[in-house]
Order: sequence, then C-alpha cells, then structure tokens
Amino acid sequence: MPRPTCTCSSSRRSDPRFAGPAYDNRGFCKLIKGELDGAMADIEQAIRLNPKNAMAYANRATAKEVMGDLDGAIADYSRAIKLNPRYVAAYNNRGDVKRP
Repeated sequence: MPRPTCTCSSSRRSDPRFAGPAYDNRGFCKLIKGELDGAMADIEQAIRLNPKNAMAYANRATAKEVMGDLDGAIADYSRAIKLNPRYVAAYNNRGDVKRP
C-alpha cells in the first residue's frame, strides 16, 4: 500500500487564511505515517494559529491516544466537542478512549 504524501507549501503556511488548516492537515498526514513528534508539532502550531479549530484538537487527541496519553486525548476530544457540539466523530473517539 503506498504511503501518503504530505506536502504543505510555504505559500500556504504564510497565508493567514490557510496556515492553520495547512499545519493541521500536514500534522494529520505525519500522524498517519507514524511521525508522531512531527505530527504533534504541526497540529499544535495549527491550534496556536486558530484555537477554535475543533478538528485540530481532535487530531491532537488522536496523536495523544497513539502516544498513550489517554487523559490528554480525552481532554482534547472534549475541547473539540465544546467547540463544535455536532462533531460526532469526536464523541465517538472520546468514547473509544474511555472504554476499558
């Protein structure tokens, strides 16, 4: 199976309209590839640029879950839900983390 290609052009990252989503998307690609430190760095930058980005919190929660930080994952899923109460995947994923 081919590995996903992660690209994030510098022009996208420098434009304030696209910077947050660009970092979040690249971070998610790195997460899929198993590059956890790089994923966390990019997703955290996305959150710094737009602290109301529910998807970035959910992506960071997924990274924390993979890294074994279950309490941190639950907190980030909860934050994503607070920002977007209709974010069904965040409810589902938070439930999966809480399941024994």
